[in-house]
Amino acid sequence: MQENKLSKVSNKKMNHSITDPELKKLLDCGIIAIDKPQGPSSHQVTAWVKEILGGDIKIGHGGTLDPMVSGVLIIMLGRAVRLAPVILKHRKEYIAVLRLHDDVSKEDVLRAADEFTGRIYQRPPRKSAVRRQLRIRRIYEIEILDFKERLVLMRVACEAGTYVRSLCTHMALSMGVGGQMEELRRSRSGSVVLSDTCTLHDLKDAAVFASEGDTEELKKMILPVERLISEIPIVKILDSAVEAVCSGALLAGVGVSARESYKRDARVAVITEKGELVCIGKALVSSEEYKLGDTGLVVAPQAVVMKRGTYEKGWVSKNSKKSKNSKKSYDERSNSPLIDSKLTHNETSEPIDTSKKIKDRNISSGRESNRRNKQDNRPFKRITRAEKQRADTKSAEKKRTGKISKTKTIPDNAVPKVRSGFQPYKKNKK
Repeated sequence: MQENKLSKVSNKKMNHSITDPELKKLLDCGIIAIDKPQGPSSHQVTAWVKEILGGDIKIGHGGTLDPMVSGVLIIMLGRAVRLAPVILKHRKEYIAVLRLHDDVSKEDVLRAADEFTGRIYQRPPRKSAVRRQLRIRRIYEIEILDFKERLVLMRVACEAGTYVRSLCTHMALSMGVGGQMEELRRSRSGSVVLSDTCTLHDLKDAAVFASEGDTEELKKMILPVERLISEIPIVKILDSAVEAVCSGALLAGVGVSARESYKRDARVAVITEKGELVCIGKALVSSEEYKLGDTGLVVAPQAVVMKRGTYEKGWVSKNSKKSKNSKKSYDERSNSPLIDSKLTHNETSEPIDTSKKIKDRNISSGRESNRRNKQDNRPFKRITRAEKQRADTKSAEKKRTGKISKTKTIPDNAVPKVRSGFQPYKKNKK
C-alpha cells in the first residue's frame, strides 16, 4: 500500500514537472497505441496508462478487447476522448488461430474463407457486453496464412463490431467438423498498426525519462490525433473560419477551401490549411450540392477537438463595434475645445469640492430606491369586473361631455347571474 501511494505521488509530480510545450500539446490532445497483453481487461490497461502519465489527465480507450485477446488498443488523451465514436467505427484487422475438431483438406478451408467473405449474419456470444440480437457485419477479407494438421492461421479484415470468435465457430461448422478459436490478436485499428504500438513497460520507462527532462521517447509514443481520420472524408477550411467553428458555429461554404467527395449526413473531418484537426462534423449537404465560396451551411460540428483561441477571430461582433465607436466619440468630446472651455475654471479660484455633491446624490438616490422598493412591495389590489366597467364608463363619458355623471354604485362582490342547465317552460297560472 505504501509503495502504491509513493508511485501515485511520483506520477503527479511527473505530470506537473513537464515543461516541453510540444509534449503538453500531445498530452492535451493525442493518442497512444498500446500493445495490450493477454490477461488484463481493456479498462485495467487504460487505468494503468492513466497512473503512469498522471492522475490529472483525461483518458479513455477505443474498442474493447477481451482479457485473453492481445494487440492494438488505442488510448485517447485529453480532448481526443471526444473522438471515441469515430474510433469505435474503425475498420479492424485480426490474426486468429482456428482449431478444428477433425481433419479437413486445404481446399475446404479456402472454400469456407471465400464463403464467409462479404455480408454475414452474426449473433453476439453469451459472454458479451451488448444485446444478443441478430445483426449484419461485413467481412472484407479472409486470408489463410498457414494450415497445419487441425490448426488454421488466418488474417481477418472486418467491420467494427464483428465477433471473430463467432466467425471461427461458423466456419468450422460449415466444414462439417466443428471447432473454436484458439487465439486472437488485433493487428490494426483504422490506420494504427502494430508497428505504432508500445508496451506498458516502455511507456513507464519513457514517463520516468520525461520526468527527468528527456521527453523524446515519450513524444515518439504519443501519436497526433490526425491519425484517426484516415477513413473519413476531409473538409479543409480557411484560417479565418477556424475560431468560429471552435466556438460551435455551423460551417458555411464561404469558409471551405477544399473538400473530398462525400454524401449528405456523412461524417466528415474538418481540418485547417496546415492539416490540424478542428472537429468532426455532420454533412448538411453533399459535396456535389455546393461550390467553394458559396453561401449556405454545409457542415454541423459534432465533436470539436481544437482548443478555442488557437486561431484569431475572423469576425467582429456588434457590441465591440459599438464600444469602439462610443470610446472614440468620448475621446473626441474630451478633446474638443468647447467642452474644455466649459470645464476650465480660474486657476486662482479654489478647487471644486465634488465630494459633497457625490454624497448628496448618493443619499437622494438611496431615498428614491427605497421609495420605489416600498411601492413595489405593496400588496396587489385585485380589480373586479364591476370596477373596471365603472372606470371605462367614466373615462368614455368624460371624453364625450367633459363631465362625470353620478351613477349608481355597484358592489364589488356583484357577480352577473347566469342561468345554467335546462329549465322546462311553465305556464302562468291565472
